Amino acid sequence: MDVAVQVPHTGDFAAPGFVRDYCQAAEAAGFTAVWTVDHLVVPDRVESRYPLAATPQVVSGDAMRDTMGANLEQNTVLAVAAAVTSTIELGTAVSVVTNRHPVLNARQLATIDLFAGGRLVYGVGVGWLREEGETMGADWRRRGAQAEEHVRILRRIWSADGRSVDFDGDFWAIPAMDPRPLPPRGTIPVLIGGYSPAALDRVARLGDGWVTARISPERFTRLREDIARACERHGRDLEALRLVAWASTARLRSEARDVLRGDPGEVRAELRRYAAAGVTQLRVGGDVSSPDESIAWLEEFGRLFLTEDGA
Repeated sequence: MDVAVQVPHTGDFAAPGFVRDYCQAAEAAGFTAVWTVDHLVVPDRVESRYPLAATPQVVSGDAMRDTMGANLEQNTVLAVAAAVTSTIELGTAVSVVTNRHPVLNARQLATIDLFAGGRLVYGVGVGWLREEGETMGADWRRRGAQAEEHVRILRRIWSADGRSVDFDGDFWAIPAMDPRPLPPRGTIPVLIGGYSPAALDRVARLGDGWVTARISPERFTRLREDIARACERHGRDLEALRLVAWASTARLRSEARDVLRGDPGEVRAELRRYAAAGVTQLRVGGDVSSPDESIAWLEEFGRLFLTEDGA
């Protein structure tokens, strides 16, 4: 199982220098990937329920504002990460594609992937925050279908093998256009986020994998079984999919060195629980107490768990 981290481009400490230093430190420590999150709108008033928690609940506008902080925009952060690193994967967990235009998105992502040398992995979701979606012009009641069409357009543009590409769908009609720039691998892997039956079916029908929010090994196991059944229905091979999770357990959430030093064996045991659940890449950390402590935590985690001596 590979191990990755979440770029601190949101929250109390989100700042250009910290983002740069964090990405470089994660690469130097041996992490496989750095991942980003996405909210283009943080509304003052929220009535939507956050559906990915164990119990869906309303998150207040003030709580969202505190969580997101400066909220540095996702694609821009990916471009910066591409510029300041050379080997580590760059991912989105997730991008709310219903809030973006697919042609602009395709061009931005292909450009980032070109600068990154083919290191981008694109996790997508349909969004849960109705107030954000309506502000950005999403078709809220049909956002699942809108997101799927967005992904089809991305792939159509990225994989174009001629001078022109076009598309005629339910949400977008794109006349013949130059598809360039094209990603260096001919496409960009697209992972699907979400826990609903529709989302898990979408993983099997449309995705190159699944990407989660914070999740326990037990819940991951249950939902992975649902994806396995969906793969059987759609003729897909579950083993061919990337299954990327974000750890929810206290020892794997905290970016604090004392948690690692307390009992490294307990941290290794929690990593093994996620590996046994079928996770192919696990995002750790995310609870930041200070930039200096997070950079030191990356180095310590790498030394203890990501080297041959520490594994």
